[in-house]
Amino acid sequence: MGKECLVIDCSPRAVSCAEIARRAGEAGFERATLRELDFAPCDGCAACKSGRCPHEDDAARLWRRLREASVVLFVTPLYFCNFPAPAKAFLDRAQQFWERGEKCGAKFYLLALGGQGEENNFDSARLTFRAVCLAAGARQEAAKYLPNVEGVQDLKKYEKEIAEFLAQAGKAEKQLFESLPCRVLFCPLPHGGLSALREIFSLASADSISKTRELFFGWDKKSGACAPDLLFM
Repeated sequence: MGKECLVIDCSPRAVSCAEIARRAGEAGFERATLRELDFAPCDGCAACKSGRCPHEDDAARLWRRLREASVVLFVTPLYFCNFPAPAKAFLDRAQQFWERGEKCGAKFYLLALGGQGEENNFDSARLTFRAVCLAAGARQEAAKYLPNVEGVQDLKKYEKEIAEFLAQAGKAEKQLFESLPCRVLFCPLPHGGLSALREIFSLASADSISKTRELFFGWDKKSGACAPDLLFM
């Protein structure tokens, strides 16, 4: 993988969500566990409207990682139809990005577990997830609910669904970069633009790099050099 893919364990307890996070880790995701972090909730001070959030803590550091990631998967239990209080406090900290108009760019996924069987048990968490994606400027992707889960033993009936969901999230980054050579645009580059091109190469998969370079260097083969004011994206 290129840019970081994260799985966020939102549960206060190391049970079912921890097991799914473990599986995601085996699939190549970097793991972050909210119950292991020390952070303050948003206190509505409004400092972020004119500057930066005053809380420089574990939540601030994790949000920086989320904003630099390509894919973020939240795994959470449902407490009264929504995220647990510590997880909700972490998500509330996304308000600062909304106030400053900053964009995240990552693709956000949500996998929720609940003891209740009704699908509408997931409605509130789904709305919260949507609001967080909007506030953080992230791209909202799939959100899935696994009902009737009271413990790790209940995950056995969802083995296929869990595996498919992790695969879907894990492929998102690869699909992003594999699409680069298929969309060719010519645009003037600002000063330092070639450095930006190299950054794109460093984030892409090996196959995408070779294809993109073939297109880019093929542009000016007659002179044997790259056209410095053109970028393939």
